[in-house]
Amino acid sequence: MVAQLQEVLDAVRRLPSNQRLRLAEQIMRETAQAQAVTLVSIQRFPTHKQRRLDALADKNTEGQLTEVERLELERLVAEAQQLALENAQVLVRAQRPDLFDASDRPIKRRVMEAVRAKARAERALGDKRK
Repeated sequence: MVAQLQEVLDAVRRLPSNQRLRLAEQIMRETAQAQAVTLVSIQRFPTHKQRRLDALADKNTEGQLTEVERLELERLVAEAQQLALENAQVLVRAQRPDLFDASDRPIKRRVMEAVRAKARAERALGDKRK
């Protein structure tokens, strides 16, 4: 049993990181005992990058950025935004797997239908409050 587990772990380590994360999410979901619980793997912006982003943002607010620092700030902001987008997709995928195809790409038609349904529900709720 231990040898088999080690073989499985070795195979998992050879997977690309995005597939490893998806596998971990699936295992956590399947082993979660409460149906009301959704477990997902959210990535964090590295601490050193967040500190640098904060420092550059402060300098930017004070109008003291050099051109090189401005470019670095833009790069870090883009990285943070990309990470936020990826995390949002992980959350949506966990809650609404029906919105994604087998290749893990959003299905535009289904996403748009879901957005319209959400907007209708919110309008109806707003009408009831009036």
